[in-house]
This record gives sequence, structure tokens and C-alpha cells, in this order.
Amino acid sequence: MILLGYKSKITTILRALAAIGVGIVLIALPNDGSPLLVRIIASVLFGAGIIALAYAFANRSKMKSSHYSLILVNAIAVAVLGLVLLIWPGLIAGIIVTIVGIVLICFGLLQVVVLGGAMNFLGLGYAGLAFSVVAIIGGIIILISPFTSTVMSVIAGILLVYYGLSELFSMVQVNKAREEYEIRFPEDAQAPAKPVEPASKGSLYGNVKDADYVEVDDQ
Repeated sequence: MILLGYKSKITTILRALAAIGVGIVLIALPNDGSPLLVRIIASVLFGAGIIALAYAFANRSKMKSSHYSLILVNAIAVAVLGLVLLIWPGLIAGIIVTIVGIVLICFGLLQVVVLGGAMNFLGLGYAGLAFSVVAIIGGIIILISPFTSTVMSVIAGILLVYYGLSELFSMVQVNKAREEYEIRFPEDAQAPAKPVEPASKGSLYGNVKDADYVEVDDQ
């Protein structure tokens, strides 16, 4: 069962709340919200990078070296990106609405794949995918940008709030499907059978052992 992006409830909730928060800023401050929004995003990135660094250092003895190195590199990259955006928020402020459009399309497609599989597994049909389709269409409209920047900022904000709410709906459906999947296909039932060893010269049945021969008196 595909759970890409929905394996953790906390991650999904944070993604939904982040989308709703960013959307509210764009709606409330369509003209002046972009620099503020960049600073908010930068602060979150910088804080997340620092927390990830602290976590990696605190648990380095429990991790494999490859896992530790991966977390370390990612944490440093996120923290540096956040710091750069904090110092120069204008680098991204001018294209924030375009980025929102790209994010909506990508996350909308992710919803279609994961939520579609979950709803099909539960036998609920695909009506719930309308939320995801609207998010994708909204992202395309933002990229086309047929209106003024102020209007597009408000539209992007509304679509982000909409996406955040649909993400919470998707999380509920995916969790139901995962619970049902675990009931129908428990891990023990999926354990592979013990492989049969190749037959040896003295046996025709692989890992079946020959019984000891005991002579019995016919009398």
C-alpha cells in the first residue's frame, strides 16, 4: 500500500497547518505579505535545521553512520537555506505565488496517488479525489497567472487553505485504509516461508533428514 508522505500523522498535520497558515497570510496581506511570508518560512526552515542537528548529535551513537551522515547533511542544508532567506528575503518574495502554484500541483498529484489507492482499498470510489483535482487545477491557474498580482495572491491563499483542509481529510481516509490493510494482511501472514534446501546426495527431499535405521528382529 502506497503511503508516501502519509506515514506519519504528525508530518501530515504539520504540512496541512503550514499550508493553512501561509494561505491566511497571503489572503490577509496580498500586497505586503510576500516578504513577511518568506521570513516566516525562513524562520521555520532555520529552526527545523537546528532541531534536526541537535537530534542527530544526541542520537549519533544509536544511528548507522550512513543514516547519521544523511540527517546531518540535510539538517545543515535546511538551516543554511533558512538563514539565507532570513538575510535576503527578496530572493524569493517576488516568485512566492509561483512557488505556491508548483507546490499545489505536486502535493495535489501526491494526494491523487495515495488517497486514490486508499479509497479504492476501502471501496469508497473516487469521489473524494475531487479535492485533489481542484488543488491541481488551482495550481495550474496560479502558474498561468491571468489576473493582477494582488488577486493572484488572494487566490493562492484561498487554494492553500483549501489544500490544508483537504490534507486533513486525506489523512483520515489514508489512516482508515492503513488500519484495514493491517487487519487483512498482518505482518506475520506476509512472512516468507522457509526456503527448502537443495537435495543432498544422500537425500531426495532437501532438508528432510533421514531417520536412524534400527534393525528389528522378525521373531
